[in-house]
Amino acid sequence: MESLRTFLGYLDIFDIGRFLKRIIPSFPQQATDFLAVVITIGITSSVLTVLRSKLFRIIIKTFPRDIKLVWMFIRLNYFILYRTWLNRTVPKLFRQTVRKYPKKIAFHFEEQKWTFEQVDQFSNQIGNYFKSLGYKRGDTVALLMDSRPEYVCVWLGLAKVGIITALINTNMMSQQALHHAIKSGNSNSIIFSSKFKQIVQKVRTLMPELKMFQFNDGTEEIIPDAADMMKELQSLSNSQNSLDSDIDKGKSDDRLIYIYTSGTTGLPKASIIKNSRYHIGYIVFNLGVQIKPEDVIYTPVPLYHSLGGMCGVSQALIEGATVVIRSKFSASNFWKDCEKYSCTISQYIGEMARYVILAHQNSSDKPTYKLNKMYGNGMKPTTWKQFVEAFNVGQVYEFYGSTEGNFGLFNLDNKIGAVGYIPVYGDFAVPIALIKCNSKGEPIRNEAGFCEICEYNEPGLLICKISKFLPVTKFDGYTNEESTKKKILQDVLKKGDLYFNTGDVLVRDDHGYFYFKDRTGDTFRWKGENVSTTEVEDILSSVLNKDVAVYGVEIPGSEGKAGMAAIVDQSKSLDLEQLLRICQSNLPSYSIPIFLRIVQKIPQTGTFKIQKTILQEEGFDRNVIQDELYFLNPSTKEYVELDSNIYEDIINSRIRL
Repeated sequence: MESLRTFLGYLDIFDIGRFLKRIIPSFPQQATDFLAVVITIGITSSVLTVLRSKLFRIIIKTFPRDIKLVWMFIRLNYFILYRTWLNRTVPKLFRQTVRKYPKKIAFHFEEQKWTFEQVDQFSNQIGNYFKSLGYKRGDTVALLMDSRPEYVCVWLGLAKVGIITALINTNMMSQQALHHAIKSGNSNSIIFSSKFKQIVQKVRTLMPELKMFQFNDGTEEIIPDAADMMKELQSLSNSQNSLDSDIDKGKSDDRLIYIYTSGTTGLPKASIIKNSRYHIGYIVFNLGVQIKPEDVIYTPVPLYHSLGGMCGVSQALIEGATVVIRSKFSASNFWKDCEKYSCTISQYIGEMARYVILAHQNSSDKPTYKLNKMYGNGMKPTTWKQFVEAFNVGQVYEFYGSTEGNFGLFNLDNKIGAVGYIPVYGDFAVPIALIKCNSKGEPIRNEAGFCEICEYNEPGLLICKISKFLPVTKFDGYTNEESTKKKILQDVLKKGDLYFNTGDVLVRDDHGYFYFKDRTGDTFRWKGENVSTTEVEDILSSVLNKDVAVYGVEIPGSEGKAGMAAIVDQSKSLDLEQLLRICQSNLPSYSIPIFLRIVQKIPQTGTFKIQKTILQEEGFDRNVIQDELYFLNPSTKEYVELDSNIYEDIINSRIRL
């Protein structure tokens, strides 16, 4: 108030009167005094209106938060532009790291310790070996191997001589999926660990030209026509030769690796990751999480995934931090590993945090070692709150982004549930927007043919402008040009503009925080209302402590789709009455699942994303599904077993929902 009084003192009507008299000397004194009073009242009321407005209060409240983001954004673009101008590539940046920290530990793996010098030497062996075989800059080699230090060394060594590595998802255990991945990555060669030799042999029958390199560090038999890679590396006379001349030829715009999309709704697509994009993945998290060379980062996520292989490993290769690699995530060993390696930061993805909570909820042996920070995406609000309270983790950095996307969001201030924020007064400076869409996630266009921006607290499709002037918004797309075109929206807000379609529905509150709602295709309409599968899954999984997948199923004669929940219940402990009470207490009536399917396991990707395609196709068909099925009887308001008679009654509209 004191500052307000001071300000109003400057508006003294006599000062304004004297000012008016000076510029309009012929004006009568009475008119001058009257005008001075009017101006004073106008200015004062305007100032008071602004000070009392909701927007002003929000700006004052969020200003410290916003300054952090703005400063990070400025530094991000500076580093990207500067290193792009210098033509910095990942091998060039790693070379600097090796020279700075040759004996420092780059990777912990089980009982192994890999120094930066050892990583450099082994990756040189890889590069020299493939160079001696006649591979040249721009060629592609597929890599199918569990997470381990050699995994990083392989693609890094290939990158040193300009060879692109297609990082194959180790969950692609069908002949069709692996064949598709190799072909879509434009590869005619594959490096694989002995664990995957059978599936590789099957794919070879479809691709006789496929060159095979078996990475065998044990006594496994080498399959016919495959090179014993480790043996040949040891016998190569020039394997330790420096690759500096090859590294110097690299450009920041060169393709580095291919990372595949998760394939939750179909076969994965190979996303193009250039050196410049990999560097963006590094710098965003380095600045946002404030990672230092002395940090030890726990990485239990797969290295074929962008979070682990790009946003995690890069902190070692470029920053010089130490990364702890785990071949497969283990909830029961999470805290043991953090304690063993003295981890200061951990990555997470999807349901990992919930699995850790479940693994320790009945244990009196609570972890004594505390992480300072965690960063990742997909942590649901209820899990987030439980995890922080249970384990006293100081800072959780949730973010929103995708492997192929051209922009992301970052939550820098621990706001539970938020995937990031944009200042409410900063929309003009950022390239993202939420646009109105239908229940299928398709943009809604007005009479002029343009899309419309959503209001605050209105769910909408997230889009990101593609700009050649802003480095972080460049869209490199996929190896398949047709797939790339499908992700681009044209003439969105004005004629000629281009936007990347994330395919995700988010909502933004009036403080600028963004919250993930659903992937397009997951949201469905029932009883005239939009049902968010993510919200229903969050509530049911957190209360039941079970894996849950929610999706919509079509019913003949009914508009929209009815909700169905697949629930993992291996212990046979699910109480249907309790489940219904939970739904009625926490969900609107239209979001309560009409059908239940009790399963032993829910199909998931290697990064714990639910694959609903098969579940949706089978629907509630009693003639196809062997699992237990239940139906929410509209008359008795209770879940009853869905037998063949009830199924036929529903299909033939004898039971109306």
